[in-house]
Amino acid sequence: MTTGKTSQTFTMQKTVAFGDCDPGGIVHTPRVFDYCMDAIDQFWKTLLDGKGFYELVVDHDRRTPFVNVNMNFISPITPREVLEITVSLAKVGRTSVTFEVAAAQSGRACFKGTLSSVLVERETMTKVAEDDWTIASVRAFNEGSQSGGKPDPDRA
Repeated sequence: MTTGKTSQTFTMQKTVAFGDCDPGGIVHTPRVFDYCMDAIDQFWKTLLDGKGFYELVVDHDRRTPFVNVNMNFISPITPREVLEITVSLAKVGRTSVTFEVAAAQSGRACFKGTLSSVLVERETMTKVAEDDWTIASVRAFNEGSQSGGKPDPDRA
C-alpha cells in the first residue's frame, strides 16, 4: 500500500487480496467500506502527523462516528489490478467532515461515495469545540494551507 497527498486530495494504492473476494471473484461488497475506512484513516495519519483513528481515540479523547454514508458502485473490483483510492473533502462543517472517497483500477471507476462524520470528545460523546485542533487541521488542509499554523494536538 502506498500513500500520497496532493493539494486537497489524498490518494492511496491498495493491493486487493483474493480473500476479499466473493465466490464470483469480485470484492465482497462490505469490504468496500473497509477500504474507505482504511483510506480515511491514512488521510487522518497524513494530516495529523501520524495520528489516525486509534491515536485519536486512545491518546487524544476524540472519536469520529459516521452519521451518513452514501455509496455508488460503478464497476467490479478484482485482485487483478491495484486499486487507487482517493479521499477528498466534500464539506467541512463546524464540527463535522464529509469525505468523498472514490476508487479506480487502471483508470476504470469502481466506486464513489460520501462518508460524513462528526468530531466528538470520546468520554462525553459531545461535539468538539469549533476551534478544536482536529477540525482546525481539516480546515487548514481544505484551504490548501499544508504547512504551519496547525494548532497543537497535545493541548486537548
